[in-house]
Amino acid sequence: MRGAARLLALVATAACSFDPSGKGGGAGVPDAGSTPGAAGDAASGGIGGAGGADGAVAVAQQLTPFGPASTVGDLGGDGGSAFTAECADGRVVTGLDAEDNDFGLCRLRAVCSHLILGDGGVQVVDEDPTPMFGNETSYYDIDPVDCPTGSVLAAFDGTESGDGLVQNLRLWCAPVRWDGAAVSLGVAAPVANDIGSASGGSFGAGVCPPGQLAAGIAGRSGTILDRFELRCYQVTAVPH
Repeated sequence: MRGAARLLALVATAACSFDPSGKGGGAGVPDAGSTPGAAGDAASGGIGGAGGADGAVAVAQQLTPFGPASTVGDLGGDGGSAFTAECADGRVVTGLDAEDNDFGLCRLRAVCSHLILGDGGVQVVDEDPTPMFGNETSYYDIDPVDCPTGSVLAAFDGTESGDGLVQNLRLWCAPVRWDGAAVSLGVAAPVANDIGSASGGSFGAGVCPPGQLAAGIAGRSGTILDRFELRCYQVTAVPH
């Protein structure tokens, strides 16, 4: 471990543990892709159509993850302890809450929501955050970053320190589209606001496979966030 990197890690860890006075973006990431059988900007085709014989929908539908998870991401190192948190009761990840100490992310959690699909479009309801990972005794403010309404987290990019501490995260969110009979996914795009502090560290990213969205997070944490990953799932529509 280089001397400068060790000093950065020690300062970051100490700063997360005290009440301070006072409080960037990554490079590009490949498209998350659209649902198999649906073009990136299509309004139909795709996953779990739920219309009747004439294409009408009797009840509102809920976007629901299913199948085995794909864990993606190469941002961060091997410090701390491993964690995994899945969204509950059919929710998907619609944002992240994190705390920045100017050297890295002290703690982080995912915000999970139900997406209700109906004639009025896509509604985001029933937010339920995962547990917080990182330093629970930190006094920095939690900064929320949300996907645009009707979109779900599908990718991320960011930077890490020389010691593998996560310094910066940018969310990439994919719009969910409903045509009354089937649900499809648009192409993921970056959210304007990022999480953390800009740095000259190494770049890392994670992209859900085509047709999948995040319904959980994973990584490693101790007194700071050491690694960040997404838990990606296929999605379908079921009666709400």
